Amino acid sequence: MLSRVGTNKYIMKYKEFLSAIAITLLATGVASAQKTELKTGEILRRGEQLQSKSGNYVFAAHTGANGGQFCSYTAKNGKIQSYLPFTCFGHTNKGNVRLELWNDGNLVVLNEKNEVTWASSTTPAGDPRFKDANIKPVKLMVGDDGIIGLYAASGERVWFHKK
Repeated sequence: MLSRVGTNKYIMKYKEFLSAIAITLLATGVASAQKTELKTGEILRRGEQLQSKSGNYVFAAHTGANGGQFCSYTAKNGKIQSYLPFTCFGHTNKGNVRLELWNDGNLVVLNEKNEVTWASSTTPAGDPRFKDANIKPVKLMVGDDGIIGLYAASGERVWFHKK
C-alpha cells in the first residue's frame, strides 16, 4: 500500500509521462489537428500546410528549385507521399514566400520584400464576375481531388487551379 506521499509522487511521475507522450505526438504531427482551409485575412507560410478533408492531398510551399510556388501533393493521412507536385501556382523565386487570402478575395503569393509575385485576380477590379458579393472568395481549400479552390460563404467553389 502506498502512503499519501508515495501516491503523490506516483501521480506526478504519471503526469510527466503523459506530458512527454503528448509533446512527442504533437511534434510528430500525430496528435495535431491538420488545417483544412485558409480563411480571409490568414497567411500560409513556408513550412505550414493545408490538407484535404480526406487527407489524400496536402497543399504547401514548394521547397525545391521552384521555391516561389505553392503546390498540392498526394498524401496519406495528411503526410506527403510524393514530392512530385500534383498542381502548382506562383512564380519561381527563392526566398521566404507566403500565401495570403486578402479581404478583397484576392489570393496572393508574396516574397520576403512583401512584393506580390502571383495573384488569382479574384477581385472586382481583376474579374468583373466578383462584383457580385455573393461569390466573393472567403476561404481556400484543397479538394479531395487535389484541386485548389477558392470558396464563397455559400460553399460554392468560385475559382480553382488545377494542372
